[in-house]
Amino acid sequence: MSFVTPAHVRQLAEAEFSDLPVLVVDIDGEIEVFPQSTAEARGARILTDAAILHDYTNGELDDVLAAQFAQELNQAHDLVDDTEDTDNTAEGSHMKIINLTPHDVTLVTASGDEVVIQPEATPARIPTTTTPAGEINGIPLVTEQLGDANSVLPAPQPDTVFVVARPVAERASHRADLVVPTDVERVNGKPVRARALARVMAASPRATAADMIIRVAETAITEDKDRRTGLELLETAAEVRRGSVSKFQDGVRQLSALEKMQFISVQLCWETRAALAALRGIEDAYVADVQDNPPACRPCGGTGELPVDDVTPPVECSECGGTGREVVAPTA
Repeated sequence: MSFVTPAHVRQLAEAEFSDLPVLVVDIDGEIEVFPQSTAEARGARILTDAAILHDYTNGELDDVLAAQFAQELNQAHDLVDDTEDTDNTAEGSHMKIINLTPHDVTLVTASGDEVVIQPEATPARIPTTTTPAGEINGIPLVTEQLGDANSVLPAPQPDTVFVVARPVAERASHRADLVVPTDVERVNGKPVRARALARVMAASPRATAADMIIRVAETAITEDKDRRTGLELLETAAEVRRGSVSKFQDGVRQLSALEKMQFISVQLCWETRAALAALRGIEDAYVADVQDNPPACRPCGGTGELPVDDVTPPVECSECGGTGREVVAPTA
């Protein structure tokens, strides 16, 4: 499917190649982000580049702008979502909707008709491991660790989507056949019907970790006027976002030291503790994310090759071995 989504726009905004990142339709018809030289060498169809996106958003990309930019690209290049006519059971399509939530799901079609999807006998619930962790004012405190969502999900089926609870979709965001009710209408605070279904695009652990560090940095600068600490944390966050495990560990150490400082504001102390708790909670997922998706090699910009001169063919990059990806050996 050649159709730009807000997720593609965010991927372009976050790309860090030495060459200009571009959004393309690759030779296999998929939407991808490449360095410009790689896209041209592959013969991919270039849709836009990171510089144009930056000018469009003025450097501040949010969900609304991402969706708007994606829509304009699709219109400008006549890109069509070839699945949009298969997701609506009320219009005669053959798409099957299976409800894996514990309750009825009422959906409203574009024509205003209501479709009620009955729940399956066994809903999809993420297994949870609970461990005692002390008490707070005499109240027992436990630590809950969510398990693998894949273990409670059925295998993908042809022409089938599964309606699941949002936590399930977030922990299995690689599954394109999982949807959650959205644009929900409520009566007396209770959900009664949904006017759309959404595929959930969960942020990677490295992005979540970087965002938490950035929040602390912003608080240090705005509340405590500590520009030096804020800038140091922002530099750490940038490296964490691109996949540096060592910088992730440095971030934990920086936040631990900051938490122990005596003369910081209550707000900064609270943000630091929240960030530390989040980083420690996502450490395993973060390391797995970096192992599976190492960042682009900086010397070659993700191309896998280094130019020699104008006439000699490029040589294989010695840093990444021609893979275009930075070699990462997490030890966390």
